Amino acid sequence: MEAKAGYLFKETQDGSFWRRWWASPFFDEVTLDAAEALIRNEHLGEKDTPDVLAVGLSATNALEHAFGNSGPEMLDQIRRLDRRLGLFLDRIQSNRRSVAIVLSADHGGLDFAERLRDQGIPARRIDIHAWVKELQSRVRSRLRLDQDLLLVGDDHDPDQLYLDPNMARQFDNQKDLIAKVVEIVRSMPDIAVAASYDEIAALPSKRFEDPREESLLYRLKYSAAPERSGEILLAFQPMVERGGPPREDPAQHGSAYDYDRRVPIIFWGIWHGEIRTDPASTVDIAPTLAKELGIKPEEPLDGVPLKLTARHH
Repeated sequence: MEAKAGYLFKETQDGSFWRRWWASPFFDEVTLDAAEALIRNEHLGEKDTPDVLAVGLSATNALEHAFGNSGPEMLDQIRRLDRRLGLFLDRIQSNRRSVAIVLSADHGGLDFAERLRDQGIPARRIDIHAWVKELQSRVRSRLRLDQDLLLVGDDHDPDQLYLDPNMARQFDNQKDLIAKVVEIVRSMPDIAVAASYDEIAALPSKRFEDPREESLLYRLKYSAAPERSGEILLAFQPMVERGGPPREDPAQHGSAYDYDRRVPIIFWGIWHGEIRTDPASTVDIAPTLAKELGIKPEEPLDGVPLKLTARHH
């Protein structure tokens, strides 16, 4: 029987076992089975020096991309993951090991724009391919070009724009060229901010005590990398999802907004239980663990140690 066409994590559901299993709670169950086998066979935690084990439970990510984060699929995933993770934590503490555990995530995300609108949340979805086509047209018209200047792949969410070097070579003043394109991008619908890489790189480096206070330009700065980023960086308006099936994820992440950036950070096992709401970043995890476990880093770390309260036995 031929598999019914559908959408799953940028791939057609062609009936393959792997693709369907990856976006199911059973993927994480097997991952934790493997982690337990590794702990047992490699005798982790049985020596005088700390052992580090990193476990990636990635089914939640695949499920979110394919089914959104508020539907029955995600509710079932979290229920099953909570139960299996609880069993894993019980087992690794069963032989009286001293275990320090940190739980976090790499990103947040939006639910389907359609489901959010049903809840009265002003989210919407735009045709990103039509949007890119219109941008290319405006650039060609403004600069009197007979070919596209911008390099944007079919599966690329254009939060960064690259100039075709062959086309850009026609212009003597590259800085002026980029400024004209930035002006055009700012005139496009659904754009919150756009700037050249040089403009963003020139912003003075600083650490915000509260990450929520970072401006959009600074959020773009922290996502930019020399010699890798595009000549132009941009951010769409909040609650705008770019594209959808069959070519893009129906649920997305990667924007500069807090619904994509905010994640939980849980320190558990050797610390006193408390709920903290003071600002923190995921880059604070490594220096915090180093401090708590008495490890001196051999090189500078991003982030700062968080103040935790040790649990007294």
